[in-house]
Amino acid sequence: MASDLSSILTAVLDQAPDWVRTEFASKDAILRQRAAETLSAMLAAALVKAPHLTFEPPVEN
Repeated sequence: MASDLSSILTAVLDQAPDWVRTEFASKDAILRQRAAETLSAMLAAALVKAPHLTFEPPVEN
């Protein structure tokens, strides 16, 4: 599962638009926030489309 998850996340990052990458490097906090929100939405959408992935809560010791 870890390799599946890693592959999905890597694919999303590879497909991120140039403006997202540029805004992440910006000194402007508002632009960085917009890039983070966009990337978060892209990652969430990719995970929803991957029904073979299951997530379990961490086990507390």
